[in-house]
Amino acid sequence: MSLETGATVTASIVPSDPTMGVAAFASVALALIVGAMLFLTLTSTASVSDAPSASTTHSNASAKAAETND
Repeated sequence: MSLETGATVTASIVPSDPTMGVAAFASVALALIVGAMLFLTLTSTASVSDAPSASTTHSNASAKAAETND
């Protein structure tokens, strides 16, 4: 492998314009952040949707018990 071939391979891998490298990095970072936010939103929505029904049932039972005791 000659020195010219190595330089050609390196030039094809590394972006020639620093702005393109920064834009590529920012795009990947943005995609990861949005993906993490969606994951957290969907997982918390699933757990929250089950919680109110359980607490509502418990509150209704407590209210009925309080009415019966009065």
